Amino acid sequence: MPGNGVEALQQIETHADIAVVLSDIRMPQMDGLTLLEELNKQYPLLRTIIVSAYSDMRNIRTAMNRGAYDFLTKPVDFADLEATLDKTIRHVQQLRHEIAERKSAEQQLLAARKSC
Repeated sequence: MPGNGVEALQQIETHADIAVVLSDIRMPQMDGLTLLEELNKQYPLLRTIIVSAYSDMRNIRTAMNRGAYDFLTKPVDFADLEATLDKTIRHVQQLRHEIAERKSAEQQLLAARKSC
């Protein structure tokens, strides 16, 4: 498990199948909010859940405005974490399915145009 945002980005670069990232706000080298911005730029289908003891409204709003999919507070309720992860993974699977369907439809359209 990465210990900071820089390590997290390196892990994601080598594991393209990652769909969800759990991140704290306070981390060395690259904080969670900066990581969140980088992930949204580089990996638009990946979803990030912020898990932090810093649960004041300012941190929550900042995280959500920077693209967090959800925000959980510490101490973590594991039933809530499980439900949040399930919801997030289903969301990513749906996005990937829709993209695959769109690509298939585009390929079929191109093939139909070529045959005319």
